[in-house]
Amino acid sequence: MSNSAFRRAGAALLKIWERTGDPAAEADKVIVYSKDVTGASQLFARISSGPIYQLTPTSQIAGVVVTNAMSPYNVLATDDYLFVNTSAGAVTLNLPNPALFSATSPKVFHVVDTNGTFATNNCTLARFAAEQIEGLAASKVLQTAWGGWTLVVNGTDWFLF
Repeated sequence: MSNSAFRRAGAALLKIWERTGDPAAEADKVIVYSKDVTGASQLFARISSGPIYQLTPTSQIAGVVVTNAMSPYNVLATDDYLFVNTSAGAVTLNLPNPALFSATSPKVFHVVDTNGTFATNNCTLARFAAEQIEGLAASKVLQTAWGGWTLVVNGTDWFLF
């Protein structure tokens, strides 16, 4: 979409980011714009003084709320954030097959205690098979109230931090 097409459409762009490699070289400039269209934000970019292009995201972040009633929950490869509520009882998260991922294409999952009840009602990370979690061939119990954990899988084992 060209800049003139934007003006004809009456769309107002808001500059949200600009990066210039060499301030003297206009060809190195990248500007990112944002526009709100019926409540949905869209991103556009311009390189140098060329046309404005709409940026299309290739993926979206996926979150899921997991409660005791859903336990055990089979974590999907497409899940990113697991908002776990153990106020009604403990929850088990069955981790996906680590072979779905690799060291060159790892996967990150985030687990959050949304109600501060992991100290009373734990959240257990259950292995898919024989893989290790933090170097141990066993499930991992999360028991810190209001805690948040990042799980990374390298295609073989799970790591927490």
